[in-house]
Amino acid sequence: NSLSNKLITDFENNYLDSAFQKLDNITNNILNDLNEFSAEKLGIIFENDHVFSNPLFLYNRIANLNNNDCLVPIIDLSDAIGRSIYTISSDKMVVTDHEKNNKFVSLLSIKEYHETPSNTLDKFLQLPIELIITEIFYFVSKKQVISKLHGQDYILKITNDSTLLNHKGINKLDAANLDFQFCNQQISIAVIEEDENKLDAAVAKASTELFKLGIIHVKEDINIEQIFWSQLPANFAFIRR
Repeated sequence: NSLSNKLITDFENNYLDSAFQKLDNITNNILNDLNEFSAEKLGIIFENDHVFSNPLFLYNRIANLNNNDCLVPIIDLSDAIGRSIYTISSDKMVVTDHEKNNKFVSLLSIKEYHETPSNTLDKFLQLPIELIITEIFYFVSKKQVISKLHGQDYILKITNDSTLLNHKGINKLDAANLDFQFCNQQISIAVIEEDENKLDAAVAKASTELFKLGIIHVKEDINIEQIFWSQLPANFAFIRR
């Protein structure tokens, strides 16, 4: 029987094993690239009779804005981390835990940036501000991107701005000869404070430092909820930038 239970089970197990192996290989390659930053793969930690989950700690940090250690749950993951109340106020969000403690968060989204030396970027990361920085990127069709870039190329030619045209390099793109990939990217910075007035000051300080680095960014308002939830891994439906 082609639809036997064993055949279906074996197919599913083989598919999951293959997907895991691909994911593991990609993760190890990324770890090698981030070696100078001492990056490590998150996993399970055993301490005495307790079993803690580092991935769940990360998800909890993003969703509930706290640093509590997380035991491996025996319930659905959404129930394990979905324990806060979220209130949206214009360009801010208020995250209230079960003890009625509030944390305020604003989100900055990066729109454009140039290559920044790591030592210069370190100055921003060392600001006395609580931050969560998230980068999301996913590969897109070359034909789709090149079509849009050719549209920009046409507009630039109309303006007769040859300097900008050459700087952009759009006119040199040829779909048949490209040996690299295109991707869409979203970088967001969550600024977190326990007081609303302190949050405004922290956002202003972070924004000032980003401008000093030549990084163009916006403070989210209408998209703040979607950007907030897009920080969680695999929440692709909430990506807005």
